[in-house]
Amino acid sequence: MKVPVGSSRFVERELEKKLTELDQLVSLLSEMPDRQGAFVLLRSCASNCKIVHLLRTLPPRDSLPLAKKFDAILRRGLEAIAGHKLEDVWWRISRLPVKFGGLGLRSGVTAAAQFTQSVST
Repeated sequence: MKVPVGSSRFVERELEKKLTELDQLVSLLSEMPDRQGAFVLLRSCASNCKIVHLLRTLPPRDSLPLAKKFDAILRRGLEAIAGHKLEDVWWRISRLPVKFGGLGLRSGVTAAAQFTQSVST
């Protein structure tokens, strides 16, 4: 899955490229006239993308800034699709699984924390 390995600066540059691509995708989704379709694509494609894989496989010192930017991009996308700003509590609820009343969006910070869990088992 092309996980960047090398100096912190190299990893940071590679991750920024991925974030730029994701930001472009989310911008296009927010311009779709069908809001439900845009949300489904946001949740299915943008939220469960290669970036989550990278966050799980890179050490948190390299991936935490990426995780925070990933979350900010998804939040901006959801706000654009919904048509208004979300309060923090609603953003947290939107990241819950659907079976718990959330929207099922992924959290980059949570995925980054899963790295620690994966190396300890």
